[in-house]
Amino acid sequence: LTKRGERRMAFGARIVLTLIFAQIIVAATMIAYQLPSVWRSLHEAVGTLLWVVAFGLAYVARRLAHPFAVASAAPSPAARAAEVPA
Repeated sequence: LTKRGERRMAFGARIVLTLIFAQIIVAATMIAYQLPSVWRSLHEAVGTLLWVVAFGLAYVARRLAHPFAVASAAPSPAARAAEVPA
């Protein structure tokens, strides 16, 4: 990994960790004080954001580990058919 890639992964990992703590805090507050359903919605929203960021981090990690995986893919049959010499 490059320095830039390492920084990107560290930043993403910090965001995931922050969202995990936010999720725990919202859940604990909701349960301890029996707060209204708005807090349940906030809990669900933070959980959804956590999943989206975690999958995004996994995608970035995959791209950084294999930077040319997409570029080296075999051409599709339609692309090969278009290359037929005249």
